[in-house]
Amino acid sequence: MTDPDATPRARLRRRPRRAPAPWPRRLARAVVWAGIGFAVFVGLLVAAASVLGGRPLALPVWVVAEAETRLNRALNNRATVSLGGAEVLFALDRLPELRLEELRLARTGGGMILLPEARARFDGAALLRGRVEPVAVRVSGAQIALRRNPDGRIDFDLGDGATEAPASLAGLLDRIDSFFALPALAMLDRVEADALTLTLDDRRAGRVWTVGDGRVSLIRRPEESVLDLAFGLMGGAAGPATAQMTFGIGHDGQGARLSARVDGVAAADLAAQAPVLGWLGVLDAPIAGDLRAHLATDGSVGALDGSLTVGAGALRPVEGARPVPLTGAEIVFGWDPARARITASRLSVDSPALRLSAVAHADLTGMDDGVPDVFQAQIRFDDVLVNPEGIFAEPVRFGQGALDLRLRLDPFSVDLGQLSLVEDGRHLLARGGVSAGRDGWTVALDLELDAIRHDRLLALWPVGLVPNTRTWLVTNVQQGLLFGVKAGVRLRPGQDPRLSLGYEFADADVRFMPTLPPIQGGRGYASIEGQTYITVVEDGHVTPPLGGEIRVARSVFRVPDISKIPADAEITLSTDSSLTAALSLLDQPPFGFLGKAGMSPDLGTGRARLMTELRLPLVRQILLPDVGFSVTGT
Repeated sequence: MTDPDATPRARLRRRPRRAPAPWPRRLARAVVWAGIGFAVFVGLLVAAASVLGGRPLALPVWVVAEAETRLNRALNNRATVSLGGAEVLFALDRLPELRLEELRLARTGGGMILLPEARARFDGAALLRGRVEPVAVRVSGAQIALRRNPDGRIDFDLGDGATEAPASLAGLLDRIDSFFALPALAMLDRVEADALTLTLDDRRAGRVWTVGDGRVSLIRRPEESVLDLAFGLMGGAAGPATAQMTFGIGHDGQGARLSARVDGVAAADLAAQAPVLGWLGVLDAPIAGDLRAHLATDGSVGALDGSLTVGAGALRPVEGARPVPLTGAEIVFGWDPARARITASRLSVDSPALRLSAVAHADLTGMDDGVPDVFQAQIRFDDVLVNPEGIFAEPVRFGQGALDLRLRLDPFSVDLGQLSLVEDGRHLLARGGVSAGRDGWTVALDLELDAIRHDRLLALWPVGLVPNTRTWLVTNVQQGLLFGVKAGVRLRPGQDPRLSLGYEFADADVRFMPTLPPIQGGRGYASIEGQTYITVVEDGHVTPPLGGEIRVARSVFRVPDISKIPADAEITLSTDSSLTAALSLLDQPPFGFLGKAGMSPDLGTGRARLMTELRLPLVRQILLPDVGFSVTGT
């Protein structure tokens, strides 16, 4: 008896159901079947090619609808394809060409590609064998919308069936390369696009970029696929900008190489796209330059080097803090991912406030999410010229120096581990920090100088910081060597500046009153603490018109409140001299005691040890009623 299960129909029923093919394969299969239908249609038209003479022929609606249906079925609801129309162009002197109108590829969860026009040329021999094998594709006017999530992933599905968005631009390019490796696209070696518009909603940077007038070409080579892009960036903070980029995607799965040329790109935009250059984000200025990098398969930036030129702009870390003008800057740098270090072989800054040339390196820390938290930098200066507008009376120059600093971007702050500057054998050390908030700048600096001439100290003293005291020093301290100088500056938004200053001096000429001869060869110390300024002369001499020198010891000049306008001064002079010298000093303006009494300072001989106390305002013209005085002694 025949086994009923042995019949062919029964065997077919018993055959287990095969799992559906992966949807990218189904997409390729749908493309092939659509191509077969297209090829059959083509066969009917080949005879008419010579008659058409290269004129386009619109495909029937049913052919377009069938192709659209098959493509959507292959996409399995992950995306939707729609076609506005299609036409075919035959010519005896070139490959058949298909022109598609209003091609839209929309992802179900968001994201869209619009191709107003797409042209594809096919291998003629393959068409005759029933296969659709494009050899070149050109699109025009494409509009693409992408979104980058806070974790850096680019949220757009190109139609390859992956369940997760690519984690980086390198991953996106690798997915493109994989898509074009489908069998149905095996003959395709060039894809070109012009008039491209791309909108990137960057959730990580909190910005939306629009790229216009883009030109893209994808060329497949045996060893790699090369993607060339050129575009203009619209809506950037620095105005119109252009960029040219080349990506080489190796078929060995080792990541991608990148070379780029930018011109006029806002520093903040470049910093947002390259976290290792995040420190550029504090600049409000355009940037031009060249970059070369390797992108790893996980999207991280491998070795990176380049040169950048910063145009005119300002240091503007946050809104509300007064911007610091910048004329320009240049940097030639390299990035070592193994050490997480940026090395600058050349760094120059040109601004009204600061000019310098230097070499530097910065170590990046806290890069768990790919964005560094801290830049720990060491800088070695070759030449420094400091000249902030309205700050110093004249530019301050140093021949060499070094700086250790720690930069944080959010919130913006710079911690100075140590600043060391050298000029003419003089050594300046500084420590402290600078931060910026919406209310303005906060500065806390402590400085030390081993020795400096009096005039050089005044050059370092900001003209707007306790100006009355500074003016008195300019007018009344003519010369002298200062050593052991220590100073502190504190600036806070909404508060008056605070200055502390202490130093010793030698060989100084100090004039306490404009009408009196100065103390010469003075030795002592001076300080500013809070609102009080004190100068103590431990030794020196005064030379009046008659009687020889007057020895001065433990004499004090004191301003109780340097913020008062005009400030008051308290002067104590302890002197030892001949009687004639003491009387000659008391006969000087505004006193004139002896002259008013009709007597001469040389009325007698002897020694005079006097304690003179004066109280007077710090004004240009001092009259006797303005001066309170008391003279006691032996």
